Amino acid sequence: MSIKINKIELRPGDIFLSKGSNGLSQMITAVESWYAKDCYAEYSHSGIVLNNLGLIFEGGLINGKKNLFDKYYGKEILVGRHDQMRLYRYANGKQELDKFENTLFPIHRFLLLMFPPLARRIYFLQYGICSEFTSMFLYHAGLMDYWRGVMPSHITEMIRKWKGWNIVAEGTLYANA
Repeated sequence: MSIKINKIELRPGDIFLSKGSNGLSQMITAVESWYAKDCYAEYSHSGIVLNNLGLIFEGGLINGKKNLFDKYYGKEILVGRHDQMRLYRYANGKQELDKFENTLFPIHRFLLLMFPPLARRIYFLQYGICSEFTSMFLYHAGLMDYWRGVMPSHITEMIRKWKGWNIVAEGTLYANA
């Protein structure tokens, strides 16, 4: 049973993950669970919170900004925050994301991520998928050492288990901005 999230205090630089129930989401979590250290994956999508009103950046058919509360209302999410996220770190990470605003979904990266070890080594055309954008943001913010080949399950594990990360909210989103 999921907890209902009615109030959430977002900050720029927070990271969110969401669960999906469609075929693509199920395929993503199946591939993730194959490579996950614990053989388990539950979230299939991730993105970055840009402000306290719920503006987010995420990868999708067209990469760009959306509203967390509108898009993920009634869906299960996880929101995490790093202790060392500061305005200058956020600005460094966001500057990198801005380059990808309104770009198209990179199907070649998606296919390559079915083999994460290859995805970490093969990179061209300067594109990423949702979890790579999230980790790219953290990389440029100085909070992560790499970004290529990162899947949502890795970001979930990072938020839940790595030093400096805290869970801000987890459950079904019913909050309004």
